[in-house]
Amino acid sequence: MASAALDTKTCSDDDIAAFLTAHLNAWEEKVRLNKKRINDNFLVRIFEDLEACAYPFWETEGLYVPEQMPEDPESLYDGHEDEMSVLEDAFNSSPNDGSIEKPDAEAALRRMYPMFRFDAFLASLKPDCMSLSDRRISFQCTDGFGAAVACGAYDELDNALVFNDWHNF
Repeated sequence: MASAALDTKTCSDDDIAAFLTAHLNAWEEKVRLNKKRINDNFLVRIFEDLEACAYPFWETEGLYVPEQMPEDPESLYDGHEDEMSVLEDAFNSSPNDGSIEKPDAEAALRRMYPMFRFDAFLASLKPDCMSLSDRRISFQCTDGFGAAVACGAYDELDNALVFNDWHNF
């Protein structure tokens, strides 16, 4: 999606506006067509973080289903290593532009973590900022649960929609 050079000295305002509109529309279309893969990649990153520190999301009211909690919440992250490895291998440093087949990460994570209120978490996400350049789009968002799970969650996606710079917390 590299854009052609635009000589702003010889272009009219209408030419510049048309160029910018085409550029923004191309990014919007690419993201729209690959929304599922991008969202799946985001969730894999979130759960990598949660698992890495055994984060007790069940201590945040509204983020968990009490009836689905194991007797020992500390064991909640145990037993998912193989399936998480498959997801991590599929999504880490790989394109989300439809050029390669990927597993349904959200469905897998919902199976692994039935006690996590995915719908509530996803609905609570609020954009902090977004930036678009010629070859990159970046975003930052925070959840509506007091930044319990996503606190300034940030990444930068390249032209192939590869997540390149994940930060959370």
